[in-house]
Formats: sequence, C-alpha cells, structure tokens
Amino acid sequence: MTPAPLVVTSADPLEAGRCAVCGAAEPLDLVVCPRCAGGAPEVADTLVVVRGDERAYARVPGVLAPAVVGRLAREGRTARAVPVTRAWAALPPRTWALLLAVVVAGAAARFAIPALWWITPLVAVLLLVAAERAMLRPQLDPGVVGSELPPRLQRQVVGAFAELPPGRARDLLADVVRRARALLAAAGAEPNDDRVARDVADLVGACCEIALEHARLDAVLGERGTPSAGAGGAPRDTAPGRAAAARDLLAERLRAAAAAVGELYAQQVERGGPAAERVAELASQLAGEAAARRHGAAEVERLLQSR
Repeated sequence: MTPAPLVVTSADPLEAGRCAVCGAAEPLDLVVCPRCAGGAPEVADTLVVVRGDERAYARVPGVLAPAVVGRLAREGRTARAVPVTRAWAALPPRTWALLLAVVVAGAAARFAIPALWWITPLVAVLLLVAAERAMLRPQLDPGVVGSELPPRLQRQVVGAFAELPPGRARDLLADVVRRARALLAAAGAEPNDDRVARDVADLVGACCEIALEHARLDAVLGERGTPSAGAGGAPRDTAPGRAAAARDLLAERLRAAAAAVGELYAQQVERGGPAAERVAELASQLAGEAAARRHGAAEVERLLQSR
C-alpha cells in the first residue's frame, strides 16, 4: 500500500527545535530538517520504530535512519530502521498476540457458531492492515506539521530551510518561524484575525528571502575570510566591508521581525489587543528590501570576486 509522502516528523523530538542529524535549528517539528532530507520529504522511505510502539517514531530517508537510531540510543531508547514496504515487520509483539487471540477465539467458537470460523481470517487480515497503516503514520500526523502555516508559505519555509546551512541566518529565521507558528495558531481560533494572519505570513515570506541573502553574503565573505564589519574587520568603504555591513543589517532585520511577531503574540494572547500595524509595516518593508537585495546580490558578488 502507498504511504503518505510527507512524514519526517515526530511528536517527541530528540531535542526540541533541532534536527536529529545536523543539530541545526528546526522550527517545524521535523525530526530531520529539510536540508538533511535533501529538500524532498517524499524520499523518506524508512521507518524508525522505537521498541514496543504501535506507531513509527519517524519516517526519514534511508541514509539518515542510522543517525536518528543512534540519537535515540543515546537517549536510552532502543529503535530500529525498517523499510516502509515492510511496515508489518515493525509491529510490536502485543499486536501479533491480539491477532493470535482472534484466530484462537474463532477456532474455539467454530463448533457453536460455524460461521465465526469462516469470518475469522477476514477479521485477522483487517486488523493486520489497520495496524500496518497505523505504523506507517508517525507519532505526529503529517497533516499537523506546519498546519499553522498556509500551504504556499509552508513550501517557501521548507525550501528556505533546505537551502540554509547551519549558522546565524538559519537560527534567526527559525526564531521568526517558531514565533509566527504560535501566533498563527492563536489567530486561527479568532475568525476576525484574517488580516493578522496575512500580515504575519507576508512577514515570514520576506524573512525567508532575507535569511537566504544573509547566507549568501556569509558564503561569499567566508570564502574571503572577511570578518564582520564593525568588529575590527574590513573597512566599511570597501566592497567586503559594505557586504559585511549589509549582512549585519539583515541579521538586525530578522531580529526585529522576531521581536515584532513576539510582541503581537503577547498582545493578542495576553491582552487581546490587535496591534498588527507594526507587523504589517515590517512585512511590507522587508518584502521591498528583499526584492531590492535580490537585484543587487549579483553586483555585490561580482565586486567581491574582482578584488
């Protein structure tokens, strides 16, 4: 039977907010981050099953399963990796005991009610199929992962985290996304908060672009070994200095976005006030800035490489 495609998740993460493989910030409740998963969760073809569980702990790409099993072992939990095509082999002993009990009961009742014996195999097969389907679903239903995010935004966030290497840009974006998910979950309970949800979604989308630009500048400056401007590094009137200053400014933009979302969440949850103007303004500002920086990124990189 065909399993659901998006299942690199867990309800009980090994380390809250961290990828089990690389340890980078992971705000979407995924066991393995999109970058480690190759940005394609549909290739998650292996179940990681903790001994005795009725459902898989997680579903991950086969090459990453040993890392997750190893992390679980260090947490004191015995786990094994099983291909999704053999999910039935991961069923715990109590499930097999239940199936055996059904067969034995059917056999014992065949003398009093012969019809029960004939339907016993059907009942056993249906129970086995149901148990296998449950095993194919990780402990957290894949439909729940990122459910606070609109589908288009979720794809953008997953794509951004698939590209972002561990580092400051990824950590800052993770903070924005984590706060935005909490705010959107709260806003979803209020029918009049559609405008807030749209503004927050726009802000997160802009932050994804800002974080990617930050990472690109990091990569270029890292290749040249240029320290951050203002920290005794390259003078600000040089191309590397301007690039370092731009990178630091992008980091401040991400911090401001996280602070704005956190403030709005506190106002809505604790005091019930709307106060979404700051988020809307920041979303528009960062979206425009991200677009401008996309156009200027190639020129900055050309200048850096020419020196």
